This record gives sequence, structure tokens and C-alpha cells, in this order.
Amino acid sequence: MYRALVADDEPMILDGIDSLISWEEFGIEIAAKVENGREALSILLEQPIDILITDIRMPVMTGLELLRELRKNGKHTKTIVLSGYDDFHYVKEANLYGIENYLLKPVEEKELEETLLHLIERLESEQRQQRQMQESYRLLRDNILCRWLEGTISREEWEARAEFLELPGSGEAYQICVLKPRSPVSQSVHAHLEEELSGWGFGAPMVFSSLSGDLIWILFRAENEPGRESVKERFRKGSAKLEQMAGTNFLIAVGSPASGWKGVPESCREAERLLDYGLVLPFDSVLSPELIEAQAHPSLKNIDWPRLSECIRKTDASGFEAYCRAFFSEAAAHSDPHEIRFLACEILFFLSRNSDRGPAAFRWEYFREVLRAVDLDALVLGLRECAEIAMRRSAELTESTSPVIGAVLRDMHENYGQELSLKSLAQKYKINAAYLGQLFKNETGELFSAYLCRLRIDKARELLRSTDWKTNKIAEKTGFSNTNYFSNTFKKVTGMYPSEYRAVSAQLSPGAGK
Repeated sequence: MYRALVADDEPMILDGIDSLISWEEFGIEIAAKVENGREALSILLEQPIDILITDIRMPVMTGLELLRELRKNGKHTKTIVLSGYDDFHYVKEANLYGIENYLLKPVEEKELEETLLHLIERLESEQRQQRQMQESYRLLRDNILCRWLEGTISREEWEARAEFLELPGSGEAYQICVLKPRSPVSQSVHAHLEEELSGWGFGAPMVFSSLSGDLIWILFRAENEPGRESVKERFRKGSAKLEQMAGTNFLIAVGSPASGWKGVPESCREAERLLDYGLVLPFDSVLSPELIEAQAHPSLKNIDWPRLSECIRKTDASGFEAYCRAFFSEAAAHSDPHEIRFLACEILFFLSRNSDRGPAAFRWEYFREVLRAVDLDALVLGLRECAEIAMRRSAELTESTSPVIGAVLRDMHENYGQELSLKSLAQKYKINAAYLGQLFKNETGELFSAYLCRLRIDKARELLRSTDWKTNKIAEKTGFSNTNYFSNTFKKVTGMYPSEYRAVSAQLSPGAGK
């Protein structure tokens, strides 16, 4: 919405301009109406005004005097001049100040509308050009800074660009902080995050992002900070604000202070290596070398392969996930991220051997996305999704069950979103409900209610991964009549609320974060 100011000493003109056209249809609001140039100048210098509509002759300060003062103060507000026939000689001078048009009194509706359309087109064009220039500048700056931190730019090129891009001096000491969001963040959100971080009191920091949206770097002068702990404390206090802005939380790593040109790339690499420890430490940690050195690394216990095999045989994806979550949670307390990723690879190879379609079903992308997991939740979720590939739940269950249980299972898998109960299915298949429940437990290894709940939650997982439906719609589609009950049940089964599961799943989707 553009803001306009109308200045005229005739009340009839002020009211007439206001009611002459539908300003909202043009995307314009009348922000103020004043009776002389002095009042107009005061507002124009204090408030953002896009369009000025002013009379030539007014008491206290004329329209021409108003235009002169605006130019003196560096204001180039788009201006429409109102004049009478006797004032035409003033218009020549007004043109020297770059007015958009002049309108003779009384102002005609059509002429005003045409003038505004032309003026808005000018404003939009200028805004587009400004945005393009800002974006070009930002991309060039970020490219130079990223190449510096990667150690892939020559000193000569860096120094040639430094003054234009306002880059830091080469002989000073700097410190690097790296922020990694749990799930990818759009470039528009990154822009807001960069603005927020720039005001955190790091002196004059350089805040910039990777094109993939998976990292944010902060480069600041080390001598402006009393120490690493103060940096860590600042992030701890501000992390809630960042999470609210981005819709996800962050892992933060603080590199060691380093001297300008040669030392900064190594400080950056140190900080980025620390990010790996999101696998074994809480995701909202502020990581530093001191924190990592305090971690002990004794040997890990062996994976319980028979238990995982049993989960595959029973097509128990939830049980598979529960074991992996417990195993890796315990392992994280005693292991570094490299050991964790090695163990994850072992499980992936195990799944590939047990896939119904053979190892070929496990393309490299599955391994890659799991190994890129930023925390244990993402790692375990990725392993579960790969386990589901190795399972043929419906076919295996149907082949190993009696005709009546096979029919009940098919009914449940086809109609899980409808109201289902042991009693209604017993009536449908003309069998005693108690006997059906006992038979179901004997042949599937689960109670009817537990199986149905797991089935619905698994279907909900699929919908959270594959659609943008809201939680209430997914609850309805999967047979949960109450959204709160669905969310709480989902949390109990998966360890995450539906919104958290969707965020982690998005991060693990093939191609995410590219």
C-alpha cells in the first residue's frame, strides 16, 4: 500500500481529492491532509510518504518552497502539482524539481486516475530495479565471502573487491559462527535471519548464507568480544527468537579466533566440523572445541541383529524405529559422530540385504540422505523409512494368516480411515468378537486395537511426508475423530508431534537441501 499526502489551503479541494476516486483500488491510502507546505514538510521529513499532491500557492509555505526544501533534504517524493489557470507560469519552475504531472483545478476524475496509474508504474519499476541491485550486490558479496571461507579465492581478487563490498580488513583477527537449521529455510526467511543476527552486538558482523539454505555464517572481529563464552551465551539467549522466525531450531558452532586472510578459512572449517556433533549432542547446543574435547569415546556395544531381523519379519516398522532410537540415544552418550554414522551404514546395508526387491532397491540417495542427517531424530527417521522399503507388511501377513484374519487385515488396510472396531468386523464376518480378538492376537502377535493404532499412525506418517495437509485433515483421513487425541497418540508412538515429524521428514526427503 502506497502512502499519499495532500496539501492544499482550500478545505473543499482537500475533501474533494479524498472522495474523487477510490484510492484503495489503486493501492494508495491518504496518510495525511494539510493546509500549507510547512505542515507537509514536517510530515514528509518524519514519515515514509510515496506520493505528494500539492497546491502551488499556499500560505506559510508555498508548493514551490516545499519542493525546494524537499530536494535540499535529499527527498525525491513523487509529486503531482495542483494549479489554477493563473498559476501556469509557476508550473515551469515546478518542472525543474522533477514533478510527475500538474493538474488544473477543478481536478477531473479521469485525469487524476491516469496520472496515478502512470506514477504507480514508475514507483513499481524503481522498486524492482532497487531490489535487483540489492540482490546482485548481496550475491556478489556472499560469493566472495563463501570463497574466502572455503579458501578458493586469490588474495588479489579478494582485495580488489574488498572496498566496494565493504569486506573486513585482511590484517585483523576474526571469529566464525556457523548456524545450521534442522530443516531447510527459504532465502526470504534467510534475509530476515541475517538482519536479526546483524543486530546482535557483534560489532560490524558479516552475515551471509549458502545458496542451498542449509548454513548461515557470521564473521566478526574477535577483539570486539571478551571471549567465546560470551558468544555462546548470546546465542543461547537469542535462539528462541531465531527459532520463531525460521520455524525450526538451529545447531550453532563457534570456531576459534583467527587472524585475517590465512586464519579465517581454517576457523570456518573448524566450526563446520563441529556441526557433526549434532548427532550426539542436543540440537540446540552451542558447540565449541572445548565442549567436544570433554566428550568420552568408549567402545560401543554391538547392534542386536536378531531383534532387527524379527522386526523385519513381523513388518514392525514402529518396533524397528523404537530399537534404533534407544540404541542411538545410548550410543550418542559415548560416541563421536563418525562412529554413529558408521553404525547407521551397517544398519542400511543390513536393510538392503533384507529388502524384498534386493539391494538394487536401495539407491545411493537413501544412504546419502540418512548420512546427511543433522541430528538423531532425523537419522532414526531415515532408518525407519528405509526399513519400510524392506518390508512387505500386507503381503507377508496375508500369506501367513487364516482366511478370516487375512480378510480382516485387508479390510483394515483398505478402510483404516473409517470407524472400525473388533465388534463391527466380527458382525461382518459372522464370528464371535472375543474369539476374533484372540485369533487376531495369535496370528499377528498384536492386539487388534494396537495394530489398528499403529496402522493409522503409519498412514498418517505417509500423509505428513507426501502432502501439505493440515493436522486436522490428516487426523480425519486416518480415522481419528479428535485432533488433540491424534497429536498426542502420534507423539506417544513416534516421539514427535506431527509438525515436528513433518519438519524432520522434509529435511530427509531425497533432494532436500540441494
